[in-house]
Amino acid sequence: MDRVLTAMKRIFFIGAGIALIWGSANSQISPGALSKPHRSLDGPKYCNQCHTPKKGVDRQKCLKCHTLLNERIQEGKGLHARAEYKACERCHVEHQGRNVDLVWWGKKGIKGFDHRLTGYVLKGAHQKVSDCRKCHNPANIKNPDVLKRAKKDLSRTYLGLSTDCTSCHKDPHQGQFKQVSCENCHTQNKWKPASRFDHSKTRFKLTGKHTSVRCSRCHPVRNGVIRFAGIPFRKCSDCHNDPHRTRFGLKCTQCHTTKDWHKLVQPFDHSQTDFPLMGTHQRVSCEKCHTPGRPKSEAPTTCSGCHRDPHANQFTGISCDQCHSVDTFQIPMFTVEKHDSTGFPLKGAHRAIPCSRCHRAVQPDQFALLTGLPSPDTSVIVFKFQKKECETCHTDPHSGEFRDKFPQCTVCHTVESWKVQNFNHNQQTDFQLKGAHSKLVCSSCHTVLKTTPRPHPLRFDDLPKTCAGCHGGKS
Repeated sequence: MDRVLTAMKRIFFIGAGIALIWGSANSQISPGALSKPHRSLDGPKYCNQCHTPKKGVDRQKCLKCHTLLNERIQEGKGLHARAEYKACERCHVEHQGRNVDLVWWGKKGIKGFDHRLTGYVLKGAHQKVSDCRKCHNPANIKNPDVLKRAKKDLSRTYLGLSTDCTSCHKDPHQGQFKQVSCENCHTQNKWKPASRFDHSKTRFKLTGKHTSVRCSRCHPVRNGVIRFAGIPFRKCSDCHNDPHRTRFGLKCTQCHTTKDWHKLVQPFDHSQTDFPLMGTHQRVSCEKCHTPGRPKSEAPTTCSGCHRDPHANQFTGISCDQCHSVDTFQIPMFTVEKHDSTGFPLKGAHRAIPCSRCHRAVQPDQFALLTGLPSPDTSVIVFKFQKKECETCHTDPHSGEFRDKFPQCTVCHTVESWKVQNFNHNQQTDFQLKGAHSKLVCSSCHTVLKTTPRPHPLRFDDLPKTCAGCHGGKS
């Protein structure tokens, strides 16, 4: 009986020992439950899926499942390609339970993570982003279907982002600069202004006045987007209205520069226009004829287009160059011979006197009386006379004494000399000159009246016809 009890005791202790040994071994094989992503690998039979005897966690076995991560490591990209991150268990500690976060960020936590280790250095405004999920979120993943096929949780993964600005930010240019990096123009500190943009590196270098023009003048907003690409610029008329209406072609630089539109390239060849500059016109500034507000193409080509008519319409229909030249206005080309072709040919003494003796400046009311034209605003030299009688220019020395009897001065006088040459005393008066009377000079009988109010105090009327009337004595 003692032997049976002794044998039973031995069996109990052996069984208990075996149980203790088995329990101890099992605790070494599975120290705790796996996290949710790895829960399908729970149990001793799956240990070799991640572990290798005498090696522990085998990196290569991890990468057989984490194929996307393996591809980045092979390409030398990202955090896991760094030598100090080859051991998976350094950051991903398993057997801590179902709800544990598999990523250990270190003592400082996720906010203390050095993003430079990923190969993408956070700069400027990116350094101020406190929530990693602002960038690492499903909306920014470039090819989400690839990650889904690899059974990645898009809300947890840090894979799938691109370093392109447009992977996180909306392209405000809507593809106008597909082949150009955003950093060519912008910095990560501030999007506006585009401090790195250099217009001189574009196909249209800004010069002259273009450098001070607001960008919006050339780059308009269309459909909510500022237009930069596709703007025509090869011709000035692509942006500017042609004030010449293509009269001078499309090469504006032949005459103008971007420094100042109004200052022409010198010397400007005005002979190529419809109005070649000659005489004093060559010394006149452009603004004298091409006044502000008047397009160059609309500049007048006639004298009256630029110059006020100094003759107050006395020569309507007559070209200025018949009398004047472009060399000077003051020296007329109107000769005595040309005057003979007018309604008043110059004869006798008229041919020798200066023009200003007859063509003098008069006041507006007298101008209207002499010419029959409307009164001007100022004094004007008279050229076109309504009447061509002698008294139009000359004062009647006889004060109208012969107006009824001899209306024409030429009855007594000639244009060669004022001295009487044509008067026939015997035929034209009732006092015939006979004998010694015929040899006398006129003033012998037509004496000067010292008390006369007339301008020319010679006496012609009311002379005595008797001897005593002139010689004294009894008649």
